[in-house]
Amino acid sequence: MAQVSEFLSAVPIKTRDLIKPHLTEVKLERGATLARPHSKLEIAYLPIDCVLSVDLQISEGATFCTGLIGSDGLLGAGMSLDDRVCLYGVSAITGGSAFVLTMSRLRDLLLQMPEFRKRSLAYEQFFLAQVQQTAACSALHEAPARLGSWLLRLQQHAGSEISLTQNTLAQMLGVRRTTVTDAALALQKAGAIEYRRGDISILSGEKVRQSSCGCDAEIASHYSRLFQAEFNEE
Repeated sequence: MAQVSEFLSAVPIKTRDLIKPHLTEVKLERGATLARPHSKLEIAYLPIDCVLSVDLQISEGATFCTGLIGSDGLLGAGMSLDDRVCLYGVSAITGGSAFVLTMSRLRDLLLQMPEFRKRSLAYEQFFLAQVQQTAACSALHEAPARLGSWLLRLQQHAGSEISLTQNTLAQMLGVRRTTVTDAALALQKAGAIEYRRGDISILSGEKVRQSSCGCDAEIASHYSRLFQAEFNEE
């Protein structure tokens, strides 16, 4: 197992070596459904170079992206400990690799390894902060500025070459596809991105940042405060 996710790399080496034998590396196709609302999650995921989208179903056939889980995160910790159902949908917004393990095995490892449990539950706290920031952003900021923040968050996890359909972008922003097109073309005109059907190249992160609402920076600061302060001893 040559690859290690960012989440695992922050766990103490001795603990990580005990976790690794229980992990299986899999490839996830873009758009793959990993969890459905109101169902039991059977498999936990630690993304390596893919990005997961956590989606809230708001009406028949309509969903809204509330947060992203990249290589710095883990899907399933809280649900494994209290055996609750998953209230939201989860899909692979970009394809790539992830480590997987059964929820029962994850629960055993969390109970046996305090360092792993501490970091996993801290990530759950961070993800809640991300969802809250997304909700505030959606209520207060215009679509073009929100698109800039989402692209910066995706760039952090997936790099500067991002393959996303218009439908996916519209779902992330909670807007019509025409609104996505207008916002993306405005960023392209400013020299921030190159936008082709289904593909976005971020040409200038700084120009994207200038156009954004700043919520990506707020989310990053939540992560920094929570983890750097709590785990800098490790």
